Amino acid sequence: MSELSPVYFGGAIASTLLYGVALGQACRYYQAFPKDGLGLKTVVATCILLETLTQFMLTHALWFFFILKCEGLPLPLCTVWSYMFSNVPSGLVVAIVQCFYIQSLWCLGQKIFACILAVGSIFEFMVGIVYLIVAYTNPSLDVAKGSALVHEVLVYAAIAASILTDAGITIMMCRALLQGRQDSLGKSRSVITVIITWTLATGVLFTLSALVYTIIVITLPTSSIPNGFYFAAAKLYVNSMLASLNNRENLRDKLYSDGVSVYWKSGERPP
Repeated sequence: MSELSPVYFGGAIASTLLYGVALGQACRYYQAFPKDGLGLKTVVATCILLETLTQFMLTHALWFFFILKCEGLPLPLCTVWSYMFSNVPSGLVVAIVQCFYIQSLWCLGQKIFACILAVGSIFEFMVGIVYLIVAYTNPSLDVAKGSALVHEVLVYAAIAASILTDAGITIMMCRALLQGRQDSLGKSRSVITVIITWTLATGVLFTLSALVYTIIVITLPTSSIPNGFYFAAAKLYVNSMLASLNNRENLRDKLYSDGVSVYWKSGERPP
């Protein structure tokens, strides 16, 4: 890996800004929905704590690189644990958010696809852990050809799993919602349309960010730029989940403003 890129620093700044947004959304969630179940509250708290840990590790890595004057040295000769493992809490947050949406699919009756997508999400996270272990035990991955091959296989496997999981969640969620829209009455149709639009927007955003990350990894495999981009992109997941939770109040107001309720053919309550 070459010198630390300024994009890494920029990604850390963007990550910090999005972390602040996530904190604001989390505060809003706990104030607006005090009656939510303990499980959902725990999921939100866990994501915020993991993102806090990520920010701590990012700050420590930046302090190490810039204050200890590591600029100009190749990262294998000037690395630190916080740089190596800062992707772990972010990757875990991504997996948690994906499982949050997968659980929604389960509630909408798409149980088989939910199980398949859950396996993809877990596989993505585990491949990332294996990559970090390999990278930690052999920091000079770009020096040894065998290690470089392992690096490429693990990175591309994790990216492919991420793209397929995000795309699968988006497609199946829209499919389930469209089926529910056909069986709904009155104003509930427009509400479900809003949910479908939101699902498509977030799904496309996640998929595009993964594709951009793939292009960066392919074109700049030995740079720190992919890490800088990943830190900012990973914050999109937790902010998406919190935004969807906080938006329930507006949707409910719109739905029940005229005493209209949603009818689901499956008889199951939507998430």
